[in-house]
Amino acid sequence: GEGDAIADKMRALGADVVRVQGTYEEACEQAYNDCKNNGWHLIQDGSSEGYEAIPKRIHSGYSLLAAEMLEQLGGMDGEGVISPDKLPTHVLSNCGVGGLAAGLGGYLWDTLKEHRPRFIAVEPTNADCCAIQTQRDVYEVDQAAGGTGNVKPPSGEFGADGTIQVGLDCKEVSPLAWGVLKTGCNDFVAIGDEVCGPCLKLLANGETPICAGESAVAGLGVLLAAGQNPELKAKLGLDENSRVAVVICETAPNPPLYIKLTGEDPEDVKARRAAKDAATTVVA
Repeated sequence: GEGDAIADKMRALGADVVRVQGTYEEACEQAYNDCKNNGWHLIQDGSSEGYEAIPKRIHSGYSLLAAEMLEQLGGMDGEGVISPDKLPTHVLSNCGVGGLAAGLGGYLWDTLKEHRPRFIAVEPTNADCCAIQTQRDVYEVDQAAGGTGNVKPPSGEFGADGTIQVGLDCKEVSPLAWGVLKTGCNDFVAIGDEVCGPCLKLLANGETPICAGESAVAGLGVLLAAGQNPELKAKLGLDENSRVAVVICETAPNPPLYIKLTGEDPEDVKARRAAKDAATTVVA
């Protein structure tokens, strides 16, 4: 679950933090029941039966990231005019219950039509709920056809060790998100926690320093892995002509863990970024 650093940030905003002993899914269920019983508003991007209106609006908000990405790359201007040669060929997004990936992928699909990039959703190895849902769907289709394909059902088991990518530590995909991802996502890839530290260091020490969180770098980890693994590279359709966009969706939420993974205080990385931005502004 989330560490004390996140809880303290919420308390600083005036929130009461309630800890649930259990999984993310159990925490969501308790939040849903508490809101229902007390007449509160539930705000989360994971949908459930009878709870879709708010997740839909959150997914729409996520789509702004995709719109800004296209504009910054020069692939589509403010009037909606597309420049295919400036569009990314691949977009990698991290994926928990699927809300962020669905919001981004759905926007790219709807807006770019035949020019849309290959969309790759990346999950932790120990919480690959979208990959398992894909296997479940294939099994159910086979069973409906009489089981002629000899497809085995997925085990539905996840790694016992969990993941430090706590923002992606989800065991059930959101039904609303799955409605988009099951057709609109080209690939689901799972990657282990061992990539987090190196990816965070790489971003922190880049020309433009980025202070990312451990749940934000799964896509970057896959891209780097593909550079060293010809088989993965080929499966994802990557080559020397690819233009790849990787979504980095959070800053460091847990400073002690960030320091452990990188050996550096996240505030120092943010300071370097601020200095870089200030120097760029002066030059401009």
